[in-house]
Amino acid sequence: MQVTLVGMMHLCWNTLLKRLTVKTTEFKTARCVLKWDDRYLLVVHRGQLRGSSRWGLPGGHVEPGENGIETIRRELQEELSINPGQFTMIGDFFYKRHHHRIYGAEITEPIAKYNHRELLKIAWFPLASVESLALQGELHAGYEADAITAFNVISSE
Repeated sequence: MQVTLVGMMHLCWNTLLKRLTVKTTEFKTARCVLKWDDRYLLVVHRGQLRGSSRWGLPGGHVEPGENGIETIRRELQEELSINPGQFTMIGDFFYKRHHHRIYGAEITEPIAKYNHRELLKIAWFPLASVESLALQGELHAGYEADAITAFNVISSE
């Protein structure tokens, strides 16, 4: 009887420990809010389904062994040939059963060139236009306007 009680206590303790253990959130992509002169860069990635041209944030899939900053630096270099000096962590957003890590960066000049193998098009939008795109269902993931708003709040603190 005592052995059974000890075994049950051990099982309960292990269950409690598992619940108390903080798990790090794994994220599928890293994306970036790029701000220039109160405008925000949105892109249409080439990998989207044919006929779909929804606007999203630049960035892409996390490669094995990469952290979020490494991913966003690589993706911005590949897509836009830029390397912003400093990033602000905005947070993780949930889309299609995955977490997506979002950063923000202010840049000093607009981006006009981009990698046509990675992106179909790019454009700069004021926040009101991004919100309008969201209402029209023209944003890829749907969290883009919220991420931009969060970046503005964090940046103004």
